Amino acid sequence: MNLKDLKLEDLSDSKQIKIKRILEAAKIEFNINGITNSKISNIAKRANVGEASIYRYFTEKLYLVKFVAFDYWKEQREVFDKYKHDNIDNKLNGLEKIKAYLGLFIEMYYNHRGFLKFTEDLDSYLVPSKTTEDENEFFQHINYIKQTFAEIFEEGIQDGSVKPELIASDSLCFVSQVMISTTQKIALRLGYNHISDDKYAVNCLNNTIDMFINHISNKKAE
Repeated sequence: MNLKDLKLEDLSDSKQIKIKRILEAAKIEFNINGITNSKISNIAKRANVGEASIYRYFTEKLYLVKFVAFDYWKEQREVFDKYKHDNIDNKLNGLEKIKAYLGLFIEMYYNHRGFLKFTEDLDSYLVPSKTTEDENEFFQHINYIKQTFAEIFEEGIQDGSVKPELIASDSLCFVSQVMISTTQKIALRLGYNHISDDKYAVNCLNNTIDMFINHISNKKAE
């Protein structure tokens, strides 16, 4: 079964409720024990369903993991749209919009640590498996967020606030690699283990954002 085979809107209300319960139970289990060490039997207990029900909908653990990924990214797209609406003012220039955009990672640090832990685990878990376009339907949501960044970046180049020699796709690597991994490390290693307080963690994120903004800023236009 792949993601396109399991459309919740095509199922009865009772089945939708059961599947959503399974997904939420899986998120809790993955958050506590990691994807690799999580067991279907524990997820079934958390969801108050039989193991057979999980296998009926997801066939195997791999497909359950992929659907959880899809569900997480669908949620994050909704979070992003709300964040964008509330924090990215159309009156700002491109550089200012980029800085506001990157503030999303501070929001993730505070309120979406389960998602951060899951995505960190997911990379290593999926390495041995072969994936298809259908099974990776959650990339539609990832690409939507990336495309928004690229559009804002190009806007900055056009209005002169971003260095004209820079390329949006290159700078996107900073967002997808440096910002995500930094936020994961701070949230999971510092936040969860109480090694440091939120003020220190947020300062680290803000300093990382400021260094990037300073790098891309077109100072000749100032």
